[in-house]
Amino acid sequence: STSVRKGSEMATTLQHVCHVHPMGMPDSDGKGRSCGACGRPILSENLYGCRSCAFFLHRFCALQYPSSLEGHPAHQQHPLHLLSAPAHPSGAFRCDICGDSGSSGFIYHCQSCNFDAHFLCLHMPRTARSRGRQHPLRLLFRPPTQGSICCDACRLQIHHCCYKCSKNCDFALHR
Repeated sequence: STSVRKGSEMATTLQHVCHVHPMGMPDSDGKGRSCGACGRPILSENLYGCRSCAFFLHRFCALQYPSSLEGHPAHQQHPLHLLSAPAHPSGAFRCDICGDSGSSGFIYHCQSCNFDAHFLCLHMPRTARSRGRQHPLRLLFRPPTQGSICCDACRLQIHHCCYKCSKNCDFALHR
């Protein structure tokens, strides 16, 4: 299981699907460490940690992301499974959403077609606002036609995910 709650308080121990040892709420705050899920620095005491191997997760990352996703807009064909490391023998992967490579942190992976996505890319906000723009922007996990959209901020072609005007004007931005 990923989490256990006692009333309205968070349980003090956790057995996360992506870590072999039980995790607790460590005495130290974990500052100076990175979250094993998202890779971002740990800046507060809101974390779970493993004393056996110095592995830490933000409490939010440990509890909010499911071990599998079905019907996600980025990949509706097959379920995506949360992995603690890339499934590829090289130990690296290229995110099919943002196009960047990765080798650490949790990823979502499709066993059927080798679709890979950074943990955070699948959880980007679905809508955004841009200063001076009347309409909201919506997240496109892939441009409608590869390379057919240019970013209105930098004027470069967008080859991966982007935010595009929700009212069908041509305004678009890199993520």
